[in-house]
This record gives sequence, structure tokens and C-alpha cells, in this order.
Amino acid sequence: MVICLFGVMSPGPSFVAVTNKALISRREHALWLTAGIALINALWAACALFGLKALITQLSWLLIVIRICGAVYLIWFGIQLFRKPVCSLGNASADGVAADTGKLTAFREGVLTNLCNPKSLLFYSSIFSVSIPETTGYKLLIELIAIVFVISAGWYGSLAIILTTSRVQRMFGKVQGFIQKLCGGLLIIFGSRQLCY
Repeated sequence: MVICLFGVMSPGPSFVAVTNKALISRREHALWLTAGIALINALWAACALFGLKALITQLSWLLIVIRICGAVYLIWFGIQLFRKPVCSLGNASADGVAADTGKLTAFREGVLTNLCNPKSLLFYSSIFSVSIPETTGYKLLIELIAIVFVISAGWYGSLAIILTTSRVQRMFGKVQGFIQKLCGGLLIIFGSRQLCY
């Protein structure tokens, strides 16, 4: 659990996506993005525990395809942040349909951002290969997947809540455009690095 927590806390595309969403959007949208990220962390953990890494090792081209598609998405997402006009939270739509659409969009962004990071699969595979005996029962394996979800949701959810407090929003309000472009640049860098390795 401790190793998983430190892995989740390490800066990467998910951290950047949560930070950006929390500083430019509503809290509920940041939490929906967090839910998408946590769900895919649990999926990567399940894949690692149930042997998908072994399959991907046999089909090395599959990991290359995932890596390239993921890199392209991260670069595209970063460019969108550069191009997206900065809008204050006060201008956010109060319309229920628009809010629901924003939640679904945020959830999808969280899912896609984490799906595009196959390093998460490799991270969980590395942890579980040295710490989980092959004789471990299915009940414990499912509990481990739930623990990964809770740790991810807890960390990114805490980050989202802290960054959406009114005090933090006021502090960062004046540099919101800079932060959005910084997050976009970081996603482009992450995507470019993923293309190169």
C-alpha cells in the first residue's frame, strides 16, 4: 500500500491533469476526472495481477501501439490546453445539462489520460511481481485491486479538493492562464518522452 501510494503521488500525466482541472474548473468536475483516473489505476492493477503483462510481453507490438496512441493523445490534450481560452470559474454554466456534460467529459479525460500511460501497468506489474505470491487467492487479489482504487481516488481526490478551495482559487486566479499553458506544456513533454522510449 505504501509503495502504491508513493507511485500514485509521483508527478506524471494524471497529476498534471488533476491539477489543471482543479484550478480551471469546478470541484465536482475535478472529482469526476479523479474517478476516471482511479478506475484505470484499478484496471492496470487488475491487468498486472491477472497476467496481462505476460501477454503484452509476448505481444510486444501491443505495448508499442498502446504507448504510441497514448503519447499522441497526451500531446493532443496538451495542445488543447494551450489553445483553450481561459474562463473564470464564475462564468461556469449553471445549466444542469451542461454541468452533467462537464462531469462526463471530465470522467472521460481521466480515463483517457491514465489509459494513455502504459507505465502504470508496468509499475503495478513490478510491485506485484515481487510482493504477491503466485498462490494468492482471488479474494485477496480483488481486495488489492480495490485498495489501488481507494489509494488513487484518495490521493487525487484530496489534491482536487485542496486545489478547489476558495483560498487556493483566489491565489491562482491571476495566473490561471499561465498554469493552464504550463499543464499543457507538461502533457506535451510527457507525450513526447513516451514517443521516444
